[in-house]
Amino acid sequence: MTVFFPARNTLPRPRGGARVCRAGSAALLLLFLFAARAPLAHAQFAQPFNTASLRGALQDITVTVTPRTPRPFQTVTLSLSSVRRDLSRTEIVWEKDGAVARQGRGVTQFSFTAGKAGQITRIGFSVREDGATLYADTVEINPSLVAIAWEADTYTPPFYRGKALASPEASVRLVALPYFVGQNGAMIDPATLTYTWKRGTQTLVRQSGEGRQVLELRRNNLFGLPEQISVEVASADGRYTGTATLTLTFTQPRVRFYRFLPLGGIAYARALTRAALREEETTFVAEPYFFSVADRDAPALSYEWRIDGRPFAARGSITLQKPSGSGRAVVDTTVSSAQFLLQRTGGKFLVSF
Repeated sequence: MTVFFPARNTLPRPRGGARVCRAGSAALLLLFLFAARAPLAHAQFAQPFNTASLRGALQDITVTVTPRTPRPFQTVTLSLSSVRRDLSRTEIVWEKDGAVARQGRGVTQFSFTAGKAGQITRIGFSVREDGATLYADTVEINPSLVAIAWEADTYTPPFYRGKALASPEASVRLVALPYFVGQNGAMIDPATLTYTWKRGTQTLVRQSGEGRQVLELRRNNLFGLPEQISVEVASADGRYTGTATLTLTFTQPRVRFYRFLPLGGIAYARALTRAALREEETTFVAEPYFFSVADRDAPALSYEWRIDGRPFAARGSITLQKPSGSGRAVVDTTVSSAQFLLQRTGGKFLVSF
């Protein structure tokens, strides 16, 4: 506050000027003292905290929460910093749910373990100097849990217990699974939340938005390089937030060989690397794993069979007749997709007779 003193010749000289001057000086002194104390009254104002930047008398104080979106039972660290004030010389008091948890000169960090999902922890802090509170505020930590599940639109044979893996050019479907617990203890409906999807550092604007819980990646990664997919989930009021990150890896398609049993069907219990021809005729099936097809007989797939290097015309299975003599042969095949040029693989097994 600036006090302006009028020029001496601008005021009329009243009667009893000396007494008026003393009264004016006293009023001016009171006005100066009030101006000097005004910032301290402002500094004692505290307001709710919703952003990382604190507003108040000390506008240059910043609090950083690490991690930004804590998970249940994770260690959370709050740090205070200032570009104008040396906080190492000030008294800082940290409170957890209303009880003093840590205090001391220059104590700019405070760590604690978050509770379960939906359990809000209130961390209060105050910056003091010479017995006066310069700033006081409160941060609410609400742990949340977000997971990402994914599946590739690729083929696996019946009764396969594993996961359909993503191959180059395959489509992948990802689903964000938020676990947000409201103040009433009930789960928050995922359809009411906002989802922001990222592929690496690129925000997928068209696939993000309210209720956009599913992300579809069509004709995906051409070179099979790992990709980082992340999602940030938030409630409409911003009170509940959570993030999840997934590294999506790709694998080349594979082919496995199985014996076909006349009475039992395909013997999926054992993939073959070698087999013996005991009957007059034996049928072997090639199963193409992780191709972008619905089944192994899809028209888009082509099979190139060879027996000891000699081409043999067949589709997804081959029938061999037992010769009169004894010996062995190498049977191999190359499977490729006419729609997805990078989906191509080969395999072989040894037959004895």
